[in-house]
Amino acid sequence: MFGIKELIWMLPVIFIVHDMEEIILAKTWIDKSKHLFENKKIKPFGEFISTESFSVAVLEELIIVTGVTLYSSLTHNYIVWWAMSFVVVVHFVPHIVSIIIFKGFVPGVCTSFILLPIGVYMLVESLSLFEYTVQGLIISSIIVTVIFLVNLKWLHKMMPLFDKVINKI
Repeated sequence: MFGIKELIWMLPVIFIVHDMEEIILAKTWIDKSKHLFENKKIKPFGEFISTESFSVAVLEELIIVTGVTLYSSLTHNYIVWWAMSFVVVVHFVPHIVSIIIFKGFVPGVCTSFILLPIGVYMLVESLSLFEYTVQGLIISSIIVTVIFLVNLKWLHKMMPLFDKVINKI
């Protein structure tokens, strides 16, 4: 139904739609819901500092997602794009599980319910357009997942710095 150009550019769109929900709702939800995760190992949004610093972190990730999509569009090498798409789509699942853990709404869950089937469609449909092996897709997905998690950890460490810089402006 869709060509590869339309499919690959769906990635930055679903990424930013989902993260806009988180940017808009995270601070208010965290302030109202701290009691829900005080004694839990899982802390949604890590050590959230401010909407502004969180937005800088999201911007950095959006630049990467868009850069990978642009690279794939220009070179017709889609394996890293597919792996990144897989990571973004799988990222929706913990949001859905979080509503069970925290017994209610969690920022990102609305778009996760909407975008998960779209993302799965995007991944499955794109497979019919590529000729990558299952092994290649698994290996690239593992590598991109590790890079994504390391980057996420780094971004959380950088949020206090982002906040200081923003507050000086």
